Amino acid sequence: MALPLVQARIFTLLFSAIFLGAHLITLLICLWTLLVRHPAAGLNVRWSFVAITLIMGAIGILNVSVDAFTNVEVWTTGDISLFTKESAWMQLVKNVDISIQLFIGDAVLSYRCWVVYDRRWFFIVPSMILLAGYTVAAVFLVTASARADTSSGINSTQLQRITSSQIALTVAVNTVTASLIVFRIWRVNRTVRMYTRGQSKLQYTMRVIVESGLMYTATAIITLGTAVSRSAAVYITSDCLVQITAITFNLIIIRFDYNLASRSQVHTELNTRAIALNSLASSRPAFHGTREIARVEIEVTQDTEVDSGSSKEEVKGHSLTV
Repeated sequence: MALPLVQARIFTLLFSAIFLGAHLITLLICLWTLLVRHPAAGLNVRWSFVAITLIMGAIGILNVSVDAFTNVEVWTTGDISLFTKESAWMQLVKNVDISIQLFIGDAVLSYRCWVVYDRRWFFIVPSMILLAGYTVAAVFLVTASARADTSSGINSTQLQRITSSQIALTVAVNTVTASLIVFRIWRVNRTVRMYTRGQSKLQYTMRVIVESGLMYTATAIITLGTAVSRSAAVYITSDCLVQITAITFNLIIIRFDYNLASRSQVHTELNTRAIALNSLASSRPAFHGTREIARVEIEVTQDTEVDSGSSKEEVKGHSLTV
C-alpha cells in the first residue's frame, strides 16, 4: 500500500523534528568539545570545524522550519498542491538545503581522507571526481525544480532521475572515501601491531569511521530506494538524511574526544620488556665461599716550611686505609 502524500508530509515534519532534536543535542556537545574541552587540554580551537558545525545546524533548523511553514500554509489555505509544487520557494529552499548539507558531509569526509593519506591528492582523486559529479547533479536538481511544472513533485520523471543520480553519487562518495580511510588506517595498524600490545587507538579509529559511515550510508541507501521507487516516503527519508548527516559529523568529534582519549576505553602500551633491577642481581653467577676485601693504602706526604730557618721539615705517616 502506497503512502499517501498528505500523510507523508505530516510524518516528514514529525520525524525531521525528532532528528533535529538529536542534531541540536550533538551540536551543543560538539561546540563544548571544540571551544571548551580542547583549549583546556592545551589543543588549538579548530575554527573550521566550529564553522561547519554551526552551518550544518543552521541548515537543519532552516529545513524543519520551512517544512513546518509549508504544512501550516497547506492547512490554512487548503491548497494541497503546495506539497508538490517544486517551483515554490519553500520546495526550492528545501532542495538547496538538502544539496548543501550532503555536499558538506561528503567534502568533510574527503578532507579527512586527504589528511589520513598525508595530504597527497592522488589518493582522493576518485572521491573528488564523484564529489564533482554530485555537485553537477545538485545544480541540475535546483535549476530543474525552479522550472518544473508538475503535480508529481519530486517524483516526477524528470526530477526523479536527477534526484536518484544525486543520492547515488553521495552514497558512492561515502563508500569509496570511507573505505580508503579504513584501508589506510588498517595498513598502518597492521604495521605497528608488532610494537604494540592491547587494543590500539587505530582500531578504535577504524570502528568510529565504520560505524559513522554505516549510519550515514544506510540512510542514504534507504533514501535512494524511496526515490527510485517514486514513493512519497522520499520526503521523510531525505529530510531525515539532512539531520543525520550533521549528527554523523558531530558524533565523530565527540566520540574521539570522550572515548579515544580515555585510557579505560582504549589502552595501548609499548611491547618492550621491563627488566626489574633485582633480576639483574639474580642473573649474575652465584659465588660460594669467602671473598677477601681488597685493602688500599694511601700515603700522604706533607711539607711544612718553618720561618726560623731555611730547613724544610718533611712529615710522613698520614696513612689512610680504605
